[in-house]
Amino acid sequence: MILHRTTVMVDTHGRESRADDIHQFDFAAYDADMHQFISGCIPPHWHDELEVFVLLSGQVEVVTGDISCIVNAGEGCFINGGVLHTFRALSLGECRYHSFVFESSIVAGAPGSIFDTKYMKPFVEKGHSFVHMKRDEGMEPFFEEFDRCFDACAGEGYAYEFDIRDSLTRMILCIAQNMNAPGDSDMPHLAEVRIKDMLGWIDRNLKDEITVSGIAGSANICVRECQRIFSQYVHYRPMEYVQRRRITLAAELLRTTHRQVTDIALECGFSSVSYFIKQFKNIVGCTPTGYRKKGGDSEK
Repeated sequence: MILHRTTVMVDTHGRESRADDIHQFDFAAYDADMHQFISGCIPPHWHDELEVFVLLSGQVEVVTGDISCIVNAGEGCFINGGVLHTFRALSLGECRYHSFVFESSIVAGAPGSIFDTKYMKPFVEKGHSFVHMKRDEGMEPFFEEFDRCFDACAGEGYAYEFDIRDSLTRMILCIAQNMNAPGDSDMPHLAEVRIKDMLGWIDRNLKDEITVSGIAGSANICVRECQRIFSQYVHYRPMEYVQRRRITLAAELLRTTHRQVTDIALECGFSSVSYFIKQFKNIVGCTPTGYRKKGGDSEK
């Protein structure tokens, strides 16, 4: 089954929550347009699973750690598990993409197997955090298997899971054999831990008053260090990120519930409804009521 999403939900640790996307087979396939997300941006998030992404149209910026990479239509990327990443639409027109998010054990098999110890563990633990892939750099087999995998998932024919596993295996091997591809980004471990602590703390406290000192305190660092880390790795100022998280949550509630705008504003940490409406329009491009009437499509 192909999933169509307009938001990325995270848990209290800033990790993407996909409980509704997967069942026994820890694999999720997505078909979406970047502009379906608030401000054309999939905000900073991370997940334990691996991700492969192919852009079908437009141009996007992929940010991992302190590295920014421009991905054009027809190109793709690989993102390792546990890596904080952000996607932003750069073109005004359609930015449609396909992506797979999956548990490495689909390829590795049983823990301790030769597939696990000889191939997958070195790939995950010692390989790149991020790889930018282009068709003219020996990666054509990757794109062929990606399309084959997507077709298998869309068709869901008999034993299609075997076809998916086979294609994922060939994609991983292709990436591993071309690890000199550009785009590696290893964030310092301490900075990564602090960011995840702060993002998780923000999501747990969105309904309450949040200050930069409170965010910094959640990671046991000073305000200046907090601001530096956000600037370098999240690419938003701390309170700017908080505002966008609140608006993203509000948009999801507007799209999926019939609650009053006033209730949603308070639920998302806004003490003034007029201020909430102003900020929502500034970020999304329309009023909360207009957004709801359009079925959750933003203008920006």
